[in-house]
Amino acid sequence: MKAITFKQFMLTYNFRQYNNDCLCEKDRYNTSIIRINYKNENTVFDYDWFEFGIYDFGGDCKKLEQIKHIFGANILNAYVSSFGYNEDLEVFEIYLSDDKEIDEVNE
Repeated sequence: MKAITFKQFMLTYNFRQYNNDCLCEKDRYNTSIIRINYKNENTVFDYDWFEFGIYDFGGDCKKLEQIKHIFGANILNAYVSSFGYNEDLEVFEIYLSDDKEIDEVNE
């Protein structure tokens, strides 16, 4: 199966999390942090990773400009090989690679 790019993934999924405990209405839709794991031929460990959050109330157009400003082409054009919620870390994780093909089963 062909994988989608990180840029496509970021425009497709919304990572905002509703928090009813916030006193101010505008703060109730704060962004969840996501962990991005990236592997290529230069990766020193199993994966290089970082955590990221984006305040995306401006819609896809604004979000696209924000992620283009923050990430380089190597991350934006990397392919999503796997994603899911890590209960141990309590964080949503995305795995990226330079490989266009992924396994049929998303672990």
